[in-house]
Amino acid sequence: QQVPHVPLDNPGMIGVTQPRRVAAMSMASRVAQELSLTSSKVSYQIRYDATVSPDTSIKFMTDGVLLRELATDFLLTKYSVIIIDEAHCIDEWGEIFQPKYRQMGSLRYFAPNAPVAACTATCTDTTFKAIWKYMDYGHRPYWGLDVGIDRPNLFYAIRQLHHPKKPLLDILN
Repeated sequence: QQVPHVPLDNPGMIGVTQPRRVAAMSMASRVAQELSLTSSKVSYQIRYDATVSPDTSIKFMTDGVLLRELATDFLLTKYSVIIIDEAHCIDEWGEIFQPKYRQMGSLRYFAPNAPVAACTATCTDTTFKAIWKYMDYGHRPYWGLDVGIDRPNLFYAIRQLHHPKKPLLDILN
């Protein structure tokens, strides 16, 4: 969701990690469509498949792909910015399901010229502290970007409960 807010006139590629392969593929397609760009400009790379080309400006990938790139490009020189999307996975399931997401903080040292941003749409205070810790931001000042609540795919309503002991009745009515 946050990628369309990153300027595309950066000198290098925008790298975006996703915690799952399907997410990397579908987000590449969705962002390309939203920005009216071709699949060669917005590409993905997962363990056994890739659509990356020399024309790629935005590359969606799994965390493992980015960490493996360190073996051939120690400073990650092709990236102008690295976005760790779904950063709440660092806290919520990081230890069990997404252990590599907890290693993403090391990217800040390997890619000193590329800002590393952690993005999430679901962040509690505990999750924020975990992201700050594992991304090793330390005592640096932080900022947030609120893209607003204008999301046509989401709907919420605040209503008075008429049956406080059985709120399901209010929902079904």
